[in-house]
Amino acid sequence: AFTALHHRSDLVSAIIRNHHIRACEVWAAFPKNDAPDPYQMEWQDLVEAIRGDKPYNEVERSAMASMVTAMGRFAAHTGQETTWEDYSKSDLEFAPIAFGGNVFGWTADEATSHRLLDAFVDAGFSFIDTADVYSRWYPGNKGGESEAIIGTWLKKNPAKRAKVQIATKCGMVPAEGALKRDHIKWSVDESLKRLNTDYVDLFQSHKDDKATPLEETLSTYGELVKAGKIRAIGASNYDAPRLAEAARISKEKGLPRYESLQPHYNLVE
Repeated sequence: AFTALHHRSDLVSAIIRNHHIRACEVWAAFPKNDAPDPYQMEWQDLVEAIRGDKPYNEVERSAMASMVTAMGRFAAHTGQETTWEDYSKSDLEFAPIAFGGNVFGWTADEATSHRLLDAFVDAGFSFIDTADVYSRWYPGNKGGESEAIIGTWLKKNPAKRAKVQIATKCGMVPAEGALKRDHIKWSVDESLKRLNTDYVDLFQSHKDDKATPLEETLSTYGELVKAGKIRAIGASNYDAPRLAEAARISKEKGLPRYESLQPHYNLVE
C-alpha cells in the first residue's frame, strides 16, 4: 500500500488536497520499523501536487476510494493498531486514521461521499469527523450539509452505525455565546437529527468562546453525557492556557473533561 502511495501522486493529491485524509495522519499510520520511511518520498512532487489547481474529477474520486482500501489492507498486514485509550481516559477506540468530512457537500457530492464512507469502513477504519458548519462556505450552502450526508449514508446502512465513531462540533457560530448552555443543547439536537443517530461519540467545542464561562460549557456537556446524547467531549482551536483552565475546572467540579484537541495543522504550511 505504501508503495502505491509512493508512486501514485494522483492518489496523494486527491486525498490530501481535498482533506479526506490529512498527511500527518497518513504518515502516522505506518510504523517506522515495518514500512518504508515516508521521508524518502519525493516531497517536492508532493508539495506541487497539493498546491496544484487540477480539477477534482472522477479519476481522483475513484483514486481516493482505492487509496482508503489500500491503506486498510496495509494496516491489516502489519497488525499495527493505535487506540484512543493511548491518548485519553475515554472508552473510545479506533484505528489511527480519521476521515475528515468537511468536504461532504462541497468537493464531494452525496453519491461520492457515500462511496468513500463505504470504502473507509469496509477497509477497517471507523472514525468520522464533521461539524455543524460544514460546508457553509460553499455557495448555496448554509451549514449542516456534511452531517446530513453522513445521516443519509447511515439511513441506507443502519448496521454501520455500530461500526463507526462519529465526531462533530458546535461553537463556530455565533461569534459570541456559541458555547452557552441553550445553544449547545440546541446544536446537539440539530446535529443528531441531521446525522440520523441518537448519540454522538465525540462532541467538540469548535473554538473557544471566551464570552461564556468554561464551567457553564462543561456542565452542559455533563448533562448531555448523562442524557446519553454524547459519549465524550473534545476541544478544537483552544490555546494552552484555556485548555489547562478547562481541565482544572473539570477536575475540581467533577465535570466531563476535554479528552482531545483538534487544532488547525497542515504539514505543507
